[in-house]
Amino acid sequence: MKKRIVALICLVAVCMSIPIVTPAKATNVGNAIPNQPPGRWTNVSVVALNITFSSGTAYCDGTIVAKSDVIRIEATFQLQKKNASGSFVTEYTWPKVTVNDNYLTWSGSRTVTPGVFRLQVTAIATNRSNVSETVVTYCEKEYK
Repeated sequence: MKKRIVALICLVAVCMSIPIVTPAKATNVGNAIPNQPPGRWTNVSVVALNITFSSGTAYCDGTIVAKSDVIRIEATFQLQKKNASGSFVTEYTWPKVTVNDNYLTWSGSRTVTPGVFRLQVTAIATNRSNVSETVVTYCEKEYK
């Protein structure tokens, strides 16, 4: 448990000390937007998502930190692209990731063409009392 707390503190410290850098062709058009305000989730503490682009490839990563009584996290990550009507269409869905822990990290990549992209995660966190919570959140970025 102490290792997880130290790891979480280190993760937060590293995230706060690294300047946000995006390649010249990537323009940030949004941040992770939870389906509920932060702090209102029952089982999940933090969901951090990121997309970067380089030479026609989207590099995606995500971290989910749940509360200490969570024993399982299942997460499905999707790369979506905005179409002409302004809605998002799924370009690719990575295989579901499951950990029997309260901490999940993931990364994936995909070839892309210019447009606005959204990395979305649907996660289910289950605690020791067998209470499950579904969290859906995303981040958006444009690739020019």
